[in-house]
Amino acid sequence: MIKRLYFCLEPFKSQKIIYIFIMKRLLIRLFHKIVSFINFNVGKKVRPYHLLYNQLQKHRVGDMTTTLNKQIDLYLLNSNKKQNFIFVEIGSYLGESLELWGDLLEKRLKDNFQIISIDPYKNYVSETDKNWQPNKSRASTKMSKVMDKVYIYFVHNISLKKWKDKHTHMRMSSKNALKVFENRGLKIDFCYIDGSHYYDNFKFDIENYNKILKSIDEYKGIICGDDYEFSYEELLKKFEKEKLNKILTDNKTTDCLIYKDFIFHPGITLAISETKLKIEKFESGFFTGIK
Repeated sequence: MIKRLYFCLEPFKSQKIIYIFIMKRLLIRLFHKIVSFINFNVGKKVRPYHLLYNQLQKHRVGDMTTTLNKQIDLYLLNSNKKQNFIFVEIGSYLGESLELWGDLLEKRLKDNFQIISIDPYKNYVSETDKNWQPNKSRASTKMSKVMDKVYIYFVHNISLKKWKDKHTHMRMSSKNALKVFENRGLKIDFCYIDGSHYYDNFKFDIENYNKILKSIDEYKGIICGDDYEFSYEELLKKFEKEKLNKILTDNKTTDCLIYKDFIFHPGITLAISETKLKIEKFESGFFTGIK
């Protein structure tokens, strides 16, 4: 009798666990909203975890800072110090990586630098990602729905930095921003690509922004980015070549694919496999590229 009663109550027990889990998630989300609202209004840094804050993964920070430090060393050794070190970031979202870059630039170069961030802050998700499937990440869909609020928080956090006057934001696509750079003949020292991960957009950024890198005698600018988890050659160890080619071709407008034991960004993998740039890939997914 007791055993039969246990099985009768088991479905209700499962429902209760699910209910508690959902309520816990909602309460945590509400807590983060309230904390963000308070910090924003009292002039403190905002960390809106409910808007997918905390995307600056710790395992990449070391590769990022080491790469920028090396470029700054080259700049100080070889370049004309009268020319500011020009740093460009494509795709800023809540500004986590930009704060990292900016703090390091201020520490090393004092006032001799200029930061330019590029992000249109608009709904950018593709129709492919809208039609979500279990093996596709939902992150891009969630992020693109809250861009106006994200932009406000981005401006707020950057306004609290000491180097805020060294920063310019271009709220436009990277294609339009490139036209501005070209029209003004602007050359850059360091370009970090973390914008759209769709194939066409990412390929445009990596193939065109390297053209406006500084190249003066022994000194050359550098282009880099992240979310390069697997190269084409590495994925051939996981898929047959024909299947891999089909996956990459069919997912040019997919942000991120999820498999049982790994994830990767198909647009980035495909675009980098086609570039003529010399790419150095780090275990963290960070990469650098030079002509």
